[in-house]
Amino acid sequence: MEQGLQQQGGQVQGGQGGQGQQGQQGQQGQQRELRIDGSRVEGGNGGNGGSVQPQDSLSLLQLKRLVGEGGRVVQPEYAFQYAPSQDLATELGEWFSYQTAELSQIIGCAKQTFEAVYTTLSLPPHQRGALPPGKVSRWTTSKDVKRRRFVSRCLDLMEHANQQERVKGLEAMSFIVQGCYGELDGDRDQLSWIKKNVKLLQKMAVVEGVFNCLRQALAKEWEIAHKLTAEATNNGKPNGAHQAHLSAQDHDERAMQKQWNNRELTQSMTILYFLIETTRLMSEEETEERNLGMDEDLEGFRDEIALLPCEGGLLGFLLKNISLVRWEEYLDLPMRHLLLLSWKATLLQFGNPETHLAKVKQFARLAAGLSPEVDKTQITASPLDYHMFRQDLIAKYPAYNPPKSLFPFEGPTFLPSLTEREREARPGGNTDVLLGGKGSVDNLTSILERGVHIATPVPSPPPSPVIAGAKGQKKHNYQTNQNFPFLYPPSDASDVDVNRRIAGQTWTQHPPDDGGGVPASIKEAGDLFSSRLRTTLAMHQLWQEREAYEKYRRGWDTSGASAADDRPRGGGDDRIPRWEEKRLDAVDAVYKAALPQLQSLVIVCFKQILQNISAPPPPPPPPPPVPQNTFENEDAGSNGGPKQVVVDPATGQVDFASSSSSIRTSWSIFGKSKPTPSSSASNASTGPSTSTSPLPPISESPSQPHHHTHPPPDPQKAHNDDLTSIRNREITSKAVTALLLVLLKWFRASHVLMFEYLTQLLLDSNYIPLVLKLLNGQDVVAALTARVERPEREYWFVCNLHSARPHPLGEGGVAERERETRESSPDDACPPPIRRTRPDAPAAAADAEPADSDTPAPITNYSWRNFFTSTNILRILQKVVKRKAHRNLALVQYKSSLILRKPLKAPQPQLRLYTLKVFKGQVPYCGRKWRQSNMRVITSIYLYCRPELRDDWLCGGDVDEEVEEALPMEQSLRALTAFWNARRCAREVGVTREGWEEGGDFFRREVERMRGFWEEEEAAAAAAGGAGEGEGWQGGQGGGGGGWS
Repeated sequence: MEQGLQQQGGQVQGGQGGQGQQGQQGQQGQQRELRIDGSRVEGGNGGNGGSVQPQDSLSLLQLKRLVGEGGRVVQPEYAFQYAPSQDLATELGEWFSYQTAELSQIIGCAKQTFEAVYTTLSLPPHQRGALPPGKVSRWTTSKDVKRRRFVSRCLDLMEHANQQERVKGLEAMSFIVQGCYGELDGDRDQLSWIKKNVKLLQKMAVVEGVFNCLRQALAKEWEIAHKLTAEATNNGKPNGAHQAHLSAQDHDERAMQKQWNNRELTQSMTILYFLIETTRLMSEEETEERNLGMDEDLEGFRDEIALLPCEGGLLGFLLKNISLVRWEEYLDLPMRHLLLLSWKATLLQFGNPETHLAKVKQFARLAAGLSPEVDKTQITASPLDYHMFRQDLIAKYPAYNPPKSLFPFEGPTFLPSLTEREREARPGGNTDVLLGGKGSVDNLTSILERGVHIATPVPSPPPSPVIAGAKGQKKHNYQTNQNFPFLYPPSDASDVDVNRRIAGQTWTQHPPDDGGGVPASIKEAGDLFSSRLRTTLAMHQLWQEREAYEKYRRGWDTSGASAADDRPRGGGDDRIPRWEEKRLDAVDAVYKAALPQLQSLVIVCFKQILQNISAPPPPPPPPPPVPQNTFENEDAGSNGGPKQVVVDPATGQVDFASSSSSIRTSWSIFGKSKPTPSSSASNASTGPSTSTSPLPPISESPSQPHHHTHPPPDPQKAHNDDLTSIRNREITSKAVTALLLVLLKWFRASHVLMFEYLTQLLLDSNYIPLVLKLLNGQDVVAALTARVERPEREYWFVCNLHSARPHPLGEGGVAERERETRESSPDDACPPPIRRTRPDAPAAAADAEPADSDTPAPITNYSWRNFFTSTNILRILQKVVKRKAHRNLALVQYKSSLILRKPLKAPQPQLRLYTLKVFKGQVPYCGRKWRQSNMRVITSIYLYCRPELRDDWLCGGDVDEEVEEALPMEQSLRALTAFWNARRCAREVGVTREGWEEGGDFFRREVERMRGFWEEEEAAAAAAGGAGEGEGWQGGQGGGGGGWS
């Protein structure tokens, strides 16, 4: 029979032909291959022995050879490296907008005021009246004593009751803190003078005086906003016409007051911004990592900022004012400046997240009794993961006693378990056991530790025998029931003691044996898991707060002392606090100060981010016009005209140089213009902002002149205005995202429930839909590579124009000007010498080409600001949804996977990492079809995300049960957060001592609950009796003996 089948198979394989069958097999037998297109090669199908020719395609071997020989194409990545901030020059330049009015106010007015008052205020008291005419003093050539005298006089002016005198002192000090650009040769030495002057102002302790001016200016802004709100409310009343008439009469006076107040507010914030950012970055450059906290200048200045006369220091004051913007409609504050200053104040008061945060975390762990932070390069597991793993081992192998957990999840405790039934869960949520408790205590101990003998379960019966030759029968697997535990027999004769204990009466009189009949792989897994435990400070704090909450709920402890606040406090005794304690105390103070308005702060920040979504895209740039000259706003009559005689306002001497060389006197703030005596006199007296009309809003461009005849629109000017608006929105978004991210990091370092409360506010304020809408409404790659900088409007370029001897600037911008300055020499006009030998540069380049062929050059054409903002947005999103099933389910419901794939198109490590982390949290809740179509994302998660020992996010866990428990866990976390806020910040959340004690009185609550139940029963009985017959009820009451009585 077998030979017949072989002959039949040979005939089928050979074909159906007759005489030519063997010839074809002989010719084509050696050429048969398995082809990719599935073409048949086993002989022909023709009746006369002919064969069908296969299609032209690559064989499998040829394809493997091509793949092996051809190198893999490596996609070049962006050269962006994430950092908490950029260099000093860039951060200072982003403080200034491209708008003419703002630059004229901050730069022009500061220079004019300083030149007008420095010579007089820097003299000693006995020489004030004997000033020779024409004498002009300069800051750069004065002695240190003279400079200190002038700074002290400016501080006296800032304490004046008259606002104009305060503005005069602020503008003079603003010119100093900006490096005295008017006395330098261009801007080459401006940065060094900024650092030198900032150190001098730190020693003079000018922060408190500037802060008082800032507080008064903000108070007047609120007063003006309240007046406008009251007038708008009264306009609907019968006396609305009278109120409108009064407001029209006071319009000029109010506009002038608004302008002076705006100058005071802007200059005070500029001084604080320059002081904070310069001091912080100078300290980072000069201080090594091992000497963190030892910089006396930085620590002294930080203490001065943090101890200002307000709750939370400067940062708490700024956060309060930003949050109150939510409730005022007529308030006009420079939000970009406030947010930037708040971000920099956070970095100064708390510390750099990249350097200071790690040291503070280590100090907090040691203070809480935990070991120092373990190496994150190792694959570790949390105590909750080990708790679940230990529970599974004991359920399967009752004779095995794994090592104990670090937390008393399963030991005897005074707190009963909150759940009655045993649950299995995937270790995705580390707060599950902490908030609700999973598993029963009785089922989590080894069988050797129990006093009651557990009999060996009966194995599952074998299946029914299969009748031989029957059709439709499947092969059965003879396996035991997986729901029963495994009790292996002893391995050898040495386990007689184990046999005796198993057959005896007790399991606890003898210690458990090391052999025990448990597989070696299981014991190895338990030892490995227990040796790689990593207890976080957040879990330690959350466990303590859970126990305190259970005590309070049961009425065992109604005191307001915090059990989790176990770190040493600065100022609690006579010792000098460490710098880590000062950082943590500052975080607590800011949190308490901002807690009542923290929700409003989040909403105001989101409104600033929404401007990027609602703003229209920028139009394409117009075609470049024919270049006629190199200056902007140049007078037509100045080309080819006679040279003008200009008087130098600094020296009082006549400048007979040409107009091209005397740039300082003939240029306006952005280009060359014809100076007029009237404009010069008005600028010298009142500055550029002396108009009686009110200033335009922040959203409008204040540089547009107001004429009665409207000129035709200039497309280039409109495009520049759009770029200016886009740059302002980008800087604002950068400050908002960086501020929220730094707050989240430092709140978690101080206490995990601070962090949880802020993430709850972000979630309730629709942060997830906001991020998805932001990513969906833009091309991520195009947004990351868009550059909106205008070199001719940069801060350093404007300071160069206002310097003593500015350098002419062509169309190349600041970088080209600096390069030309470095490479300039008297021999530039000479032709280069004639080379007598061939240059060897191409040969060197050819030698270096093979080394760079494997790794492509990084992409350098990108926007650092947009990369920074996008990375911050994804990092905040990852912190909001991390290990939270309820929030990850919201991402799945919003179909975020389609939108989150956009950031993966930009090849950058940090952006890709945090995008994949967000994906990893929602993969368990996506279906099998989604996983099949997104295997590249899943593979990237395995490649780039750091794994854990119990990392079964792709195929493990009871997803249905976790989805069911997602909402109760979220509610439990919110209840625990509210309890912590009420205990630690009772005054801020409005909780009194009496209310706290009443809420913790367990028996009073139970009696009131029973009393309410009795009242409801009596009311129901009375209603039933009223509806029935009155005689029957009265008779029943009389015969029954009085009911409740």
